[in-house]
Amino acid sequence: MSNKALSTVLLEAIFVGILLIPFTYVAGFVASKIASKPSLPDICKSWNKNYIMEINLFLAGFLMHFVFEYIGVNRWYAKTYP
Repeated sequence: MSNKALSTVLLEAIFVGILLIPFTYVAGFVASKIASKPSLPDICKSWNKNYIMEINLFLAGFLMHFVFEYIGVNRWYAKTYP
C-alpha cells in the first residue's frame, strides 16, 4: 500500500489521465504517417462526437496510476530504477 495521502495520489492520477490524451493523439498522428489510413464509412465521422475516446483514455490513465500506486508498482519502480 502507498504511504502517500489519498489527495496526492488522486492529483497524480488526474495528471496522468489528462496527459495520456495528447500523448495518444501524437502516437495516432505518427501511426497515420507510417501506416496507410483505411477507408471507413461516413458514419464513422460522428462516432466520437461525445469524446468517448478521450474519456476512456483519461479513465485508463487515472485507474492505471491509482492501482499501480496502491499495489506498490510505483514504489518498486522508484526503488529499482532510481
